[in-house]
Amino acid sequence: IVEVNVTLDAPTELPTHIVGVVDWNDTKTETFDWISLTNPGMTGIVQKTFQHFYEIPKNYSILLTLSNNVSSAFVKAEAFVVPKLEIKDIIVIDVSLDNTKAADRVFETNFNLTIKTNITNGDATKFHLKIEGKGTSLKLESKSLPFWAYFNQSGIYTLTLWMEGLAGDSNKVSYDVLIQSKIFGGGIRVLDPPEQHPGYPWYIGYKGAVSFTLEIYNPTEAPRDVEMWV
Repeated sequence: IVEVNVTLDAPTELPTHIVGVVDWNDTKTETFDWISLTNPGMTGIVQKTFQHFYEIPKNYSILLTLSNNVSSAFVKAEAFVVPKLEIKDIIVIDVSLDNTKAADRVFETNFNLTIKTNITNGDATKFHLKIEGKGTSLKLESKSLPFWAYFNQSGIYTLTLWMEGLAGDSNKVSYDVLIQSKIFGGGIRVLDPPEQHPGYPWYIGYKGAVSFTLEIYNPTEAPRDVEMWV
């Protein structure tokens, strides 16, 4: 939408019986009548604001013409119409390993994630990324994509991406990722039960029941959402 403000004033008497035409340079025009506001002897300022919607982004030469029975004058204005900025989605890729869980938005801690987007419409001059979760609120900006994010704690994080350009800010798109700690090969221990029978690796109870304790540990943060099969 382009907005044009037309102002008519004079140091003494206003021009009389003025009519006007706004040519928007896209086959559309708009006429207005200021005859009653510019009767003989009237002074002051006459103003009117026009708004116009352009469907095609490009440069337009807007022509304003004011006239009466004895004269006419025109003013030109240039309008640079740019497309609205729109982004479709957020794409998150773990470039450090072949992560088969990427489709489920699950990634490991301590790896760099590549974050980018598909631009539906418009040209961006700057990109913004906000990361929230696990007590974290971080804002990043860059003139180009992708962003890189490093997570050293597990948890659910919300990534919000948007861009800005000559047309202002785009829509914002959010994406939740689950960051999980990895189970290390040496981080699993089976602890002997206290009632272990001497001479046997496991104490076999009634009907062959086996009792033991499984311990999973990590030198930093323990893994989450662990499943086990025996």
